[in-house]
Amino acid sequence: MRFNPLASLRRWRPVVELHLRGLEARLHRQDDGGFWRFGTPAASEEPLPDMDLRFVLPRPARVELVTTGERLLLESRGSVQLRQARVAGVGRIHWADRKGGLQVDFDGGWAQPELALTTRLEGLDLGRL
Repeated sequence: MRFNPLASLRRWRPVVELHLRGLEARLHRQDDGGFWRFGTPAASEEPLPDMDLRFVLPRPARVELVTTGERLLLESRGSVQLRQARVAGVGRIHWADRKGGLQVDFDGGWAQPELALTTRLEGLDLGRL
């Protein structure tokens, strides 16, 4: 984690860069068939800090779907604007043992739940789904 003074001057608010290394996730299928659930944020009187968090995965994160045994790799970078309740970025997910993947550009917010996605298939074998 590091403070980015030049980006902070351009944005007129603190910008912190997070380099997330060695991420691993094991996802188990829930009773409803999904692998995760979105929670409900707790109501708070305090506003979130007026700062940007920029994140990057310098090495792909490893994701395992435990129920199916599938192993995926996730590459991503983006930013979270805390006070504005916004997130934007780009990600690419692909199987660990095959070529091809899915690229996703995302932009959304959580104050008024919204999410815009643009996807691009890159030689992905959909037969495995």
